[in-house]
Amino acid sequence: MTTQQAGILITYTPEIPGGVARELTRQLVAHGYRVTVMTNGSDGARVIRGAGGLPAYSSLTRAGEIRSMLKAANAQVIVNLAPQSMNHVPALKTAWDESVLSAGTAAVIDAAKEAGVEYLLHTSYSYVGGGVPDGAADFLRAAAAAERKVLASGVPAAVLRFGFLYGDSAELAAVRDALRLGRPLDPGYNVPVSWVSISDAANALLRAVQRRPTGVTLNVVDDNEATTAEFMNYFTQAQGLGLAPRLPFLSALTGDKQVTALMHIPAHADNLETKNALGWSPRFADYRAGIDDTLLTWRARAYEAEEVAR
Repeated sequence: MTTQQAGILITYTPEIPGGVARELTRQLVAHGYRVTVMTNGSDGARVIRGAGGLPAYSSLTRAGEIRSMLKAANAQVIVNLAPQSMNHVPALKTAWDESVLSAGTAAVIDAAKEAGVEYLLHTSYSYVGGGVPDGAADFLRAAAAAERKVLASGVPAAVLRFGFLYGDSAELAAVRDALRLGRPLDPGYNVPVSWVSISDAANALLRAVQRRPTGVTLNVVDDNEATTAEFMNYFTQAQGLGLAPRLPFLSALTGDKQVTALMHIPAHADNLETKNALGWSPRFADYRAGIDDTLLTWRARAYEAEEVAR
């Protein structure tokens, strides 16, 4: 365990912090950091306390409130994880909110400057720079603009771009539950995209906090890209389930057009620079290994719950 005791503020927005926020908190605390995480509900607070962090309540778009949290937490580092609330397995609808990227990032930067923060880590997406399809043009431009603002802010900073996140999360569990109920889901497409497991993403952030690379944009992705169709097929078959594809006309009516557009941006991210800069390498080289580990975690958790219930 490191002897460092720097305060870390993780910005996040949903009521229930995603798996990467929980896992990053756990890893940071295990290395001796004091961690405060933004959330906006009591359920989220329980998740953060369970991971060893301290929950805090604030609006992501109000720099004054974020500055107050920084001072209360005596935080020298901000990890802007809020953009990852819109990054998960692309089989579900996403609550898209571009203000998280525009007003949210601007507020984080302003607060960091006013509080004299030593380092800012901003998280983004591996598909930024890979193309601008019509269905997701505004979102991609907002994501790219947020990256530029961070790197030009004058605060020592870096940008980490994540592939589609998967692993022990409420989002992937929701896909599992939908499969068990036989609900139709988007079966995916045959365009290779980048992925990264939640635990590997959190470990890259931990190493970035420790090493503090500055002025760089790094891709945090598995070693092997895969299509969303391959991911969905393996995730389904590994559980002995069947996938009920959503009919094309229903997808057009009810599907998430922005997710569909993003799934059609070919993978272009390479993680070699990240490996060199952070001394990082994904524990799971591809989605198969990551899915297998997630299913083992879920089975162990279910077994423990059964034992407690007896």
